Amino acid sequence: MNSEDKILTYLNSNQQERDALLNSFLERYFYQNFRDGEKPAAYRAVELFIKGNCPNNCAYCYLKRHGKELYPINEQSNEQILKNIKIFLDFYKKQHFRTEFSLFSSDLFKDGFIYDVLDVFYEEFKDKYNPYRPISIMIPDHGNFLYSQEETDKLQAYIDKFFDINLRLIISLSIDGKFMDQNRGDASRTDEFYQRAIDFASKNFYAFHPMVSAINIDKWIDNYDWWHSNEVPAHLADRLMMLEVRDDNWTPKALNDYLKFLNHVIDEEFARGNYDKALFAKRVIGSDKYPGKGYDNVLLIHTLNPVTECDFASTGCSVAKNLCVRVGDLAIVPCHRTSYEQYVIGNYVVENNEIVNVKCKNWEIASAIYSWNRNSFPQCSDCAIRYWCVGPCFGSNFESTGDLFWTPISVCNLFKAKTNFQFMKYEAMGLMPYIEKELNDANAWEKIKKHMEKMKGQFDNCGELLIDKISDTIRHQKNAGDVKLFS
Repeated sequence: MNSEDKILTYLNSNQQERDALLNSFLERYFYQNFRDGEKPAAYRAVELFIKGNCPNNCAYCYLKRHGKELYPINEQSNEQILKNIKIFLDFYKKQHFRTEFSLFSSDLFKDGFIYDVLDVFYEEFKDKYNPYRPISIMIPDHGNFLYSQEETDKLQAYIDKFFDINLRLIISLSIDGKFMDQNRGDASRTDEFYQRAIDFASKNFYAFHPMVSAINIDKWIDNYDWWHSNEVPAHLADRLMMLEVRDDNWTPKALNDYLKFLNHVIDEEFARGNYDKALFAKRVIGSDKYPGKGYDNVLLIHTLNPVTECDFASTGCSVAKNLCVRVGDLAIVPCHRTSYEQYVIGNYVVENNEIVNVKCKNWEIASAIYSWNRNSFPQCSDCAIRYWCVGPCFGSNFESTGDLFWTPISVCNLFKAKTNFQFMKYEAMGLMPYIEKELNDANAWEKIKKHMEKMKGQFDNCGELLIDKISDTIRHQKNAGDVKLFS
């Protein structure tokens, strides 16, 4: 055997070891959870990345800017995608998984391709007594199908059809609201559109998840008030998931407007709770005694582990919990926003239309992402708000800095401003004694006290504004940076 053959033999052997390592990881980290009916649904989730091209022009969307890099065009054949979905679902059933499914993609309703995808799911799981049927199928969508009553009725028929086989089909409506249409590339949505959206969500007990972007953030107070007006039923408005967009657009001016918005939200939500400090404190700390609603803007996110007394926390998004598969090439990727070629973890190996193995491409990135925590990340390990920050978005990091593991300063400023504002606001509202009582955790409360002491100067600077509900920093001729919300 010559030297080149020896090197080739070594490389092949090394690849086999890496494949076995990835298989072992998938089994331990995902597959075991997928078979364990006692595991929370959040740890039993599969995300299928269907397509990456989107015809919409949303101002803040990553697909608009990076879709072709995230999902190669030559892997987006409808025929191949449908074939691979069936292959994966056959594997899913043979492995005795039971999970939630998320179908991420572009506007699949525009050309009706989503119904071809759903037909595959229906054929695979139409036996309602199948114990390995998915828990649910969730599709995030901006709701353009609502322009057409015919298309809305067609989707409703599918929702009802899946309901009949005990499989809940969930449309998560990414609709920002009347005052934010310009961010969605469509400023023509009428009262009829919104009424149809409200009726559709109410009928199916769906929720809206508007995005809070730095772009036009100055209109979000009016937008929030519209969501809570007589036009929108309370059962929908109270379940809004208003997630902040993590990108480079958070300038000092945008942050100043965001804090005005956040102050307004806190005041209004407190009022709707009849100014009950004990109840609101439960909500602020995410107590299990308060009926939560997922992502909550008033929540002072608490990541301290009271058992280990360690500031360990993984990323706040689904990347650490979901198995994500880019369907066109059956690539295992961290998530739909990080599926760049250099970050593909591996691919499922198919023989005779059956998954038989995995081929590892980047074990190192899988290990780094899935084991990420506050202590392993230089920017977070010594950050003053590491116990309360929601954490980074790896995709957003890469888009801004070119590095999955380096968060742009604009995003850090956003969450530092938000967290420190919450501390100051809740102190001014007299909530801290109630928060201390509800925490029932001396270690956690000590962390809060120490941080508040460090912020003493900021309390002094901002106390007057807080007493006045921080309604208008402009009248003090100061912006968010001037009042030291970032340190």
